[in-house]
Amino acid sequence: MNWLSAQVVAERLSISIRSVRSYIKSGKLPSSRLGRLRRVSEADLAEFMEKRRHRDELETLFHKQQNDLVRDAAEAVADWRSRRINEEVQFPLVRLK
Repeated sequence: MNWLSAQVVAERLSISIRSVRSYIKSGKLPSSRLGRLRRVSEADLAEFMEKRRHRDELETLFHKQQNDLVRDAAEAVADWRSRRINEEVQFPLVRLK
């Protein structure tokens, strides 16, 4: 089994060493103590990367759906405003004195 340092893991994930240590401390990235040092196994890193890829796909889908809802809501408001303006032009408000 190959063991990787936090530096190597950070390079492979393109993140900072601080982030790697944070993932290890939170338990999101399993590690083992070898002497004084913490090391991450290749298998644990591969599993972490797969979970991360899956999470990124879900977040992308969520944001796409969210953007679609916002766009639909903006179109509905614009449509409502244009109808409201047309109604006021056809039937102007009469103010009583």
